[in-house]
Amino acid sequence: MTSRYDLLFEELKVNKLPTLPHVLTEILDACLNPSFNFRQISEIISRDSVMAAKVIAVANSPSYLRENHATSVDRALLVIGTERIKTIAITVSIQQFFSEFNTSQTQYLKSFWNNSLTTALFAKAIATLTSYPQPEHAYLIGLLHNIGELVLKNNFPAEFAELQDSGRDISRWLQYESETFGMNQAEVGAWLLGKWGQGDFATAAIKYHRAPVSLVLDAHHLVKIIHLASHLSRDETSGTGNSALDSAEKLFGLTPALVEEIQQRIREEVLSVAQSLQIELAGDTDAEVGQESDERQRILLAKHIRALSLVRSAQQHLEEAMSLQQVHRAIEEVGYLLFGFPAVRILLTDESEGALLFWNQNQLSDQVEDALTAGEESPPVELKVPLKPDRSLLAAAVLQDRILTSSDWQGSVEELPVVDQHFLSMLQTSDMVCVPMHSKDKAVGVMVLGSVKSPELSDSLRRILQLFANAAGNRCKDVLQAAEKIAAEYSHEDLQMRLREIAHEANNPLAIVRNYLEILSAKLTDQGIEQQELVIIREEIDRAGQILMRLRDLRDPEEVATGSLDVNREIRDLVKLFSSSSFVSHGIACELELDEKLQPQIGQRRYLRQVLVNLIKNAVEAMPDGGDLLIRTDHQVNVNGRNFIEIVIKDTGSGIPEGILSNLFEPGKTTKGEGHSGLGLSISRNLVNDMKGSISCRSSRLGTEFELLLPAKPAGDGKESSNQ
Repeated sequence: MTSRYDLLFEELKVNKLPTLPHVLTEILDACLNPSFNFRQISEIISRDSVMAAKVIAVANSPSYLRENHATSVDRALLVIGTERIKTIAITVSIQQFFSEFNTSQTQYLKSFWNNSLTTALFAKAIATLTSYPQPEHAYLIGLLHNIGELVLKNNFPAEFAELQDSGRDISRWLQYESETFGMNQAEVGAWLLGKWGQGDFATAAIKYHRAPVSLVLDAHHLVKIIHLASHLSRDETSGTGNSALDSAEKLFGLTPALVEEIQQRIREEVLSVAQSLQIELAGDTDAEVGQESDERQRILLAKHIRALSLVRSAQQHLEEAMSLQQVHRAIEEVGYLLFGFPAVRILLTDESEGALLFWNQNQLSDQVEDALTAGEESPPVELKVPLKPDRSLLAAAVLQDRILTSSDWQGSVEELPVVDQHFLSMLQTSDMVCVPMHSKDKAVGVMVLGSVKSPELSDSLRRILQLFANAAGNRCKDVLQAAEKIAAEYSHEDLQMRLREIAHEANNPLAIVRNYLEILSAKLTDQGIEQQELVIIREEIDRAGQILMRLRDLRDPEEVATGSLDVNREIRDLVKLFSSSSFVSHGIACELELDEKLQPQIGQRRYLRQVLVNLIKNAVEAMPDGGDLLIRTDHQVNVNGRNFIEIVIKDTGSGIPEGILSNLFEPGKTTKGEGHSGLGLSISRNLVNDMKGSISCRSSRLGTEFELLLPAKPAGDGKESSNQ
């Protein structure tokens, strides 16, 4: 195909093709069914060319990086998965609902749908009859054979409508399209199927499906199948002549009697599918009845869109929760904001106990996950409800696997078992709705929704609540399994090591981004361009680096207070981190003079690390045009008869002005100008004081030197060293 065609086709909008609301309603109805399954959705999508085109396009997109292209709807659905199918269905439905096709073009879409499905069924029947090895692929190509027509109509609605109303010879239709649009529907369809990885023979089948039969007599088997199928479909839907019977005899030697038998069978199958989707085809009903039915489908589609939007919103909210406490909080928020239930509680099943377990999430926090991660027993539950029949409404909902309300109990609300009444008291409502929760088709608990009055649950609301409960069940299970997996796979030390590795790996691309930012800054400076936005980006990158540094610094609380502190190691780790980021971008050479006699100390590691980070950052910022940084340690410095360890950080910056130096450690004092809090050195002094040490500063025009003195407490004996 020429580059001119490629340029034309690339400008076409092919991602918003309309389809019948009847089809979309059926798909969304399946998505709203808690027992939603692959086979059900595959059957619906396989009947509609637009939805089939969308899943084929997605399955064969670069996102999935597959060697073998999906050449059938079933295979495409297996590739993209059921959740992605739901997303596609909702997106198409919302586009469709606000499209002009909803009101003015429904009749055209019915005719288009009829022709697509009829051709697909003919293609599969002919493929099977003539022993084509891939009848499902033939069906798909038949379904998509006229997709180019819809693309042209969607992109050029006025011109296409004028062409339709012109009464021109149908046999020369492709020629008229080429003259009007610079391309025709067969070329557009062939181009699309090529983009979707359907192979050369499939694209040829689409490109030549309206060519004279004499030109395809020796073509590939698939090309002849689609040619005959589309010809039979045009004759079937337009009621024109017997020319298709002649094509059947010329291409495959099929007798008119056999072809007519196939036509009758497919006519009945299309009618059956149309009736199941409540699509009134032309000639089957009067126009007024058809319009009323179409409007009902639009209203139903709107309700389904709202319902699924509610469910998707709830699922997204739940997916952000990373602990049981957060899951419960998300459930409460969704229950109230989306469904109007003022209170929600969840109970989880315990198979070993044969009961539903309830923890008071407001008091418990994350102790369940913490206990699992630490390999300890879970904390005591507040309530245990046996899973036995006729003992409680809570258990009945799980055992019967259906939504139950207070009014479903044998007697009045006052006659509910005590455990149910206890829950009503907790919810502070007069009625409740119990929704069983599932994860991977297995009962995992019950969601209890409080209601201030006897709730009226429509079938639609019941389905939405069940989907919401299942999403909550999945999230609860995922959170608990994640905690169990961590406990099983990692010791505490392993986890710390892995976190440090992740932080280190994530810091590398940050350093590269920062380096390129400095290069960009230099270029913009040469051009005299304002760089305030770059300053903000740089600060945010540095902030991300600090967050990663804290991730590397995760330790037990006990270790923060009294752990073993290897000062030299901490300095080396920090220098390594800064060397891949700030030192490189600022042109700073760092020299270490670390006293190898300095033993690990008893101290507060996080405190020292924060002080070192603050001082090194200050030194870097004091040398914007590059310089030298010296970090030195000494294992023994005697001050007034007491031994201290010494840490010196010295830069070659321009120094600190005298007016600031005299009050350097006071809050708000800074040499960095507007936009900086001046709290770094104040915080450092307070942390050093907490470690019973001291911090001092000497500064001149040749640079600045900070000295830290910390009590010498070798980890070996735990006693402070003194000069005897």
